This record gives sequence, structure tokens and C-alpha cells, in this order.
Amino acid sequence: MAINKREEDLFHILQHCKQLHNAYLTYFDFNNLHKCRTQKARNDSDLAFPTNKALDLLWSSEWAVWLNNTGKICYRSSPFEKIVTVSFEEMKSILHNRFNISFKKTRNLPSDQQMILYFHDLVLITGEEFNPSKMEEFYSTSYKTYHRNTFIPTMYMIKQYIIPYNLTDSVIIKYIFHLSNENVAKFQYIINWLAFFIQTLQKSSVALVLIGDQDSGIDILYDKIIKPLFGAQYCITLYEEDLSTSDLDKAVEDKIFYNLNEFSSESLDNRFLHGLITSNATTFKQKNKSVSKEIKIHGQTLITSSKLLQLDNTNLQQNCTLFKLDLKLTNFLEQNHLHNVDHLEQMIQEDLYNFAFFLRSYKINPKNAQLTFQDDDKSKMIVIQESNLEKFVKALKANDISYFNKLKNNVVYKELHANFQKNRVKQSQLLMYYNILYGDSEFNTIRGLMKELRKIDPKLFAIQNIHISNGVKYFPIKHT
Repeated sequence: MAINKREEDLFHILQHCKQLHNAYLTYFDFNNLHKCRTQKARNDSDLAFPTNKALDLLWSSEWAVWLNNTGKICYRSSPFEKIVTVSFEEMKSILHNRFNISFKKTRNLPSDQQMILYFHDLVLITGEEFNPSKMEEFYSTSYKTYHRNTFIPTMYMIKQYIIPYNLTDSVIIKYIFHLSNENVAKFQYIINWLAFFIQTLQKSSVALVLIGDQDSGIDILYDKIIKPLFGAQYCITLYEEDLSTSDLDKAVEDKIFYNLNEFSSESLDNRFLHGLITSNATTFKQKNKSVSKEIKIHGQTLITSSKLLQLDNTNLQQNCTLFKLDLKLTNFLEQNHLHNVDHLEQMIQEDLYNFAFFLRSYKINPKNAQLTFQDDDKSKMIVIQESNLEKFVKALKANDISYFNKLKNNVVYKELHANFQKNRVKQSQLLMYYNILYGDSEFNTIRGLMKELRKIDPKLFAIQNIHISNGVKYFPIKHT
């Protein structure tokens, strides 16, 4: 049976991915207080620093015990359990009942065989910080103090043992090939962008922008793949209206993935969002307050939209890779023998461990992760938008009511027809006409649309050309 180009490209992709394999995996180091304790002993020149079998038992059981910045004793029974603060006597009782460990305030030099934990052995943790890039739960600072990392990675990010991953049957690999319009270079870019972040947890300063209609399936990438991989609690979807909320700073703090959904080009041309994508920290000015607040930014940014985003004249031009998806999800489902979207999502869930291990063992190209894709679809957005605008203006100037047939079921159609007979068009309704005709329009405001219309015909849409009748503004579209 003949192999079509799509199948051939997918075959070569799988072969390429199998070659890009690292033998060593990076992983998050949980319960590493023993490293801090060893470092503390060295800093204190503690020559009497003994091997402590009690601490060895706690560490092997995934327990951690330490002192907080007020000198209180804290413990947790696993990296995923809550932290409990207790008194000395309470800790003494817990350790005795759970591990048969004695907890004492003063230290003599015990035999290595004794199960004794001394108060002096506990490390003082002076602060807590959300710091995904550290890749360890406890760490020393430059000031020879010790902090606890409040970031807890998902199981997809920390699995250390080797599992044989299956690329050939990976539905996620095939789905991302679909997202790339079945373009090998675009596929490799998306995989490298994801793999770079899951391996380093360092933002790449380049946002991935995916444009597609409701039948493209672009939302599945964030909702069903990214959120489970990185943790739903560390992912957030932002909408245009969120930019004006007073608690935006709290919303974006302590996150590692941002999804900007259904933004217009005008809204994306925003200094705060530019900082969110490109900087390790951005300044947030609270509404109705003069004080600005600096927020640490750890997250990668995915922008998804059904609108035609034109980014060439925005601050994000150099920091976004834009791919427009022309393929339909229904075709993808049929090609892969999937019954419906629910079936696809079920298969994605079952493939997540496989895909996560693939990403973590993928031989990344860090330089490419920091660069935009050279031949992305930004220019295509310009061509599509200019074509739509030119056809729109041409129809207005010709009084071509047939061009506006999509408006027939709308009450404004009769009014438009009546105004055409009077050789005029109502300014305030131009945005409504345009958005009904082009469902993927990027314009949210009449101001944004008028700016582009004036580029097409500056004379017709000039402010000086506005005629006012009964307090309503019109553009004369034919001079009599």
C-alpha cells in the first residue's frame, strides 16, 4: 500500500525523536535536608558531626523535620502532605510512636547504632520561596542560610526510573503533529519548546501562539496536556477582562504556565503581558493605587485564539512564534480511528506518562527554545487581515448589499440596506458588520477597526469626512 506524505513525514519524525535521547534525566530532589545538614556542619566546623541513623530512617521514609524561622519544630510525612508545627514534646511522642526514635535536646556523642535524634541536628529553615528552577525542596542561599521550596512538581515531572516510551503509538505525538499543520519543522519547534521547559523549568522568553477555529482542537494542548503535566494549581488561563482586575498580581504569582486565551492584538500590545512573557520579573501597578509591586515570573506562556492576531506592530513581535492551524480535529480523529473528542482525551490521559518521559529524555536545543520560529505564520495573518479589510471596504464603496448576506438574520441588515440607499454607512455599526462577516476577527473596538480602515482608504474614513445626522455619525460612501 502506498504511503502518503503525511505518514512518511510522521515516520521520519519518530525516527528523529528516537535519536534525540538523553541517557540522564534531570529530576526534582525531594527531602534533601541531609545535604543542608551536611553543609551546615561544614559551615559550623562541626568536627563531631556523626552519622545519624535516626535521620537516615526519616529520610528513607520521606519524612522531613526542621526548624522554621521562629525556632518552631516543623515536620511533614511526605512531600505531598501538609506541614505541621509542633512542640518539642509533641515531636518527641510522634517520633517514638512512629519510628521508635528518641528525641533529645542536648547531644552527647552517641554510638552510631543508637536511634537518637538531637535538637541540634535539625536545620534552621529561615524562609520559604516558590522557586521551580531550583529543582530541590531544601536549598542553601548565598547568605549560608537555608530555604524551603514551596513548589511541588507533579508525578509526571519527577518519575526517576526508566520506562520504555512508545513513540509509534503515542497519540500526543500525533496530536502535536496535527497542531503543527503536519509540518516537520514546526513540530520539532513545539516539542523542543515543551521539552526545554519541562527539563529546566526556566521560561524561554518566547510565547507560543496557536490560532485555530473551534474545530481545530488547539484548546486540548493546554487543558488536557499542559495542565496535567505541570499541575493545574500552577497553571492559569487569563482573558482580556482580567487585565483590569485589582488582584491580577495574585493571579499570576507562583505559576509556571500562563494561557492567554482569546486576546485581541490590541490587548496583547500591553507592557504587563510583554513582561510576563519576556522577563523574570514584571511590575504590577494595582488599580487606584500609586504603589507598584514587582512580581517574580517563572512561567511559560501559551497564547490561544480563534481570532486573526496581527502581532507585527506590537511589543510581542520579537517574542512570539505564531502558528495558524488550518487542519480540522474531525479529520485527525478519523485518521487515528478515534470515535470522538472524549475518546481522544481518554487516550491522551493514558499517554501522559509516556509523553512526559519522552519530553524529559529529549535532547533539547536550548538556543532554539529562546528564538522565534523563523518562518512562522505572522505574515500570513497580515495577508488574511488585509484581504478581509480590502474586500470589506470594496463592498461598502460599491453599496454591495449581497456581500452582507450573513447579516440577513440580524436587525441591523434592514438599517444597513436603508443607509446604502442613502449612500452612507453608520460608523458605530461598522465593527458589528465586520465581526459578523469574519468570525475570526481580531478587532474588539471600533477604534482598532477604524485605524485599519483608514490605511485602506484614508479619505473615505477620515474624521473630517464624518457627516452627522440627528446626532448619529455616518460616512458617505458614494458622493452624489
